Amino acid sequence: MTWQHTVYAYPILIATAVSLVLVVYTFLHMRRSDPTPTTLSFVAMNVAVVIWTFFSAIKLLNTDPVFKFHTYRLLHIGSGSIGPCLLLFTLAYTDRTRWLRRRFVVGLFVVPLVFWALLFSNPYELAIVETYVVDVDGLVVFRAIDGPAYVAFSFPYSLVKPGLTLAVLVSETIRQGRSYLPQSTLMATAVLAPIFASFLSVANLPPFRPDTVNFIPASAAISSLALGIATFRYRILDLPPIARRTVIKNSPDGVL
Repeated sequence: MTWQHTVYAYPILIATAVSLVLVVYTFLHMRRSDPTPTTLSFVAMNVAVVIWTFFSAIKLLNTDPVFKFHTYRLLHIGSGSIGPCLLLFTLAYTDRTRWLRRRFVVGLFVVPLVFWALLFSNPYELAIVETYVVDVDGLVVFRAIDGPAYVAFSFPYSLVKPGLTLAVLVSETIRQGRSYLPQSTLMATAVLAPIFASFLSVANLPPFRPDTVNFIPASAAISSLALGIATFRYRILDLPPIARRTVIKNSPDGVL
């Protein structure tokens, strides 16, 4: 097994490290207080980012085509989980807990589970038509020709979850006012960074071209850093936006 060095792996590994820090921090937070839907979904979301970015970095750094193929399949377990987990976290964070029922949570993962089953079994080449490696400026880069199941999952379904998440964030920002704008902006940045990179890749705009390295996992560094700032600067696990509304609603006294 041989390895190669490239600076393109650095932002991907930064995303892995930041997400790992957020997972550890949240676990320490849950030791001080009881786990909540917000903290549990936040952990799940960051674990998904760790899986996606870690296997993306390993796939890029290794030169063995078979190893690259296995890591390519494994990274989709993380990337396919980020959208549902991010939506669940946003719903929990904004106190829309009526949606956090077992049927709804299971329903969010039905399509990813079907896709993972097709990806690892690949019947009739529904998920992957062909895989190969190419040389990109001295780097051995993995390429895959997607099947119809991959196209159906990657575009329609993968865009629905971020769209719903952004809708919830916009609604909560309007409800809370300017005080919630920094948190919502950081969370929206975390959602939009990979989507923006994906659109640039589909549009073949430099440097997001099919004949170069895949930069979409590198965009996770922006998402992880935005979530990190929101966590430590604005304490999104300690001070959810629902807190102020609940206090004002239930206070027996007047509030100025």
